[in-house]
Amino acid sequence: ASVRVAVAAAAVGLAVAAPLVSPTPAAARLARRRLSEAAEGAARAVKSRALQADGTCDFALSVGLEAAVRRSGAGAPWVAHPNFDALLSGYRIDPYHSDANLDQVSLIRTHESDHRFRYYTHTPSNATMSQSFKHMYLELHDVLSLDVVIRNTGGGNNVDNPQAKILAGSIMAIRLGCTESTACASWAGIPEEEGSQTHGNIFRVLTDFGNGGWLTNPDLLYNFDITAEVQQLPAANTPQVMLRFNTDTYISKRDARLECNRYDSDCHCDSGLWGTVPRIDTCLETVLGTIMMEVVSVPSDFNARVYFTAESVGHHVQDDMRCVGDGKYTAKVNVGGLRTLWRLVLRSGKVR
Repeated sequence: ASVRVAVAAAAVGLAVAAPLVSPTPAAARLARRRLSEAAEGAARAVKSRALQADGTCDFALSVGLEAAVRRSGAGAPWVAHPNFDALLSGYRIDPYHSDANLDQVSLIRTHESDHRFRYYTHTPSNATMSQSFKHMYLELHDVLSLDVVIRNTGGGNNVDNPQAKILAGSIMAIRLGCTESTACASWAGIPEEEGSQTHGNIFRVLTDFGNGGWLTNPDLLYNFDITAEVQQLPAANTPQVMLRFNTDTYISKRDARLECNRYDSDCHCDSGLWGTVPRIDTCLETVLGTIMMEVVSVPSDFNARVYFTAESVGHHVQDDMRCVGDGKYTAKVNVGGLRTLWRLVLRSGKVR
């Protein structure tokens, strides 16, 4: 509440001082910039004045699964259907280019998936906008990356995104290509009784890529130790990928190498990201890694949605030094909300 009051006061001061004549476009832009700078300065001042005290930081973790098509086509020259580029042109998006050898798949940042490309030009696993857009227009044999992102929507006690951790021994079950978002009672591909060789699965994990189809984020600060166990083309409701957290896995992690004696010290993930990218000043999302997979079946119903689901079984705790006393919780993730879906719309073997 203090931040909102300070910002409002700054805005009123600028409004009173404004001349009673129509400003030029340049003057208007300058005034808007100064207003924005004054608001940010007031917010930071209030935050930096906060004193450390016992308090509760609420937090909740959820999973985001962000898909992108890295390579299209059944073989060289690895091109997408021409109608797809025509579609991209209508949206003023650069033409699609396949990563023929999949050597451009790499984790290039840990925070913020930015799947709408408002601030970054590539996804955390280095996919372009056109590659990301194509996940809604799949073709047979397309190869996809699926970034696994943990969203930390906590806050309180002058903390935006408190450090948390998924405890060692937890697991995350990821199902690829369900007909619905909860029970995943059936796969969305052609059923076996209709001649399918994939047990109704639409996706096959590329186990010859990375570590069994899984590429762990190599960020040295986080030092993730996550391994993947894969079941290829399993029966319905059986997860294709099981991620195992072999050590405590930190989310929105504090960098202990930096000075850390204030609430807004740069050591804290949410404060350290303040202003580094326009309009991204929190540590909302932490990227664990990416799964690589191939489209091996068309859907049984082209008008139905196809879902990815992630469900974690284990515990997570809030572990931020700015949140003490009642601010520390232990909860089962699968009860506490570490479960979500990403909807994938399949059009046809060829883009329509």
